[in-house]
Amino acid sequence: SGKTIGANVLVTFPKWNWIFDYYGGPENTDTNKGWKHLVDTTINITPFSKLSAYVNIDYGQNRNYNNSFANGSLSVWKAFAGAVRVTPFSKFAFTARGEVFDDETGYALFGAAGYDGVPFENQVREVTFTGEYKFMEGLLWRAEYRHDWADQPIFTRGRVFCDGICPQEDGLGNSKTQNTLTFAVIGYFGPKR
Repeated sequence: SGKTIGANVLVTFPKWNWIFDYYGGPENTDTNKGWKHLVDTTINITPFSKLSAYVNIDYGQNRNYNNSFANGSLSVWKAFAGAVRVTPFSKFAFTARGEVFDDETGYALFGAAGYDGVPFENQVREVTFTGEYKFMEGLLWRAEYRHDWADQPIFTRGRVFCDGICPQEDGLGNSKTQNTLTFAVIGYFGPKR
């Protein structure tokens, strides 16, 4: 019977905008006790046509009831992200992005369970570098390299052999790092510009 409420604010100016979001409500299992709150804010800037950037900050918390944490305890998670996109020529664009997600009790990443039922702190970080080449209007090529790393071994690398319970069954993998390389050809459409 509990309800989550949300509020959104968008302020727009010619070269930048600010977005603020709040969501809150009782989201614990089988009870209306304890509220989960999420605050998200983003600033987007475009000082000139060939450069754009954003900064995004999140803060979340949950007052715990009916999960693996002590009733009434507080779980907190925070996140920060930022990116810069440069378009030096009409057909080329380059983007650099970084993110940090700090889950102080393991609540957000492990669904209020943690590893073997024991919550633990985990910080996950990533950096991504992207290059784009626009063949023509409506068709582009994109290459992207991403590196992730974490305090806990949450990524799976190669085949994992185990006896009994595997770490993956508890949300963990066998590596604290992960690298991804992606190549794509993307078609897009919309109103004529």
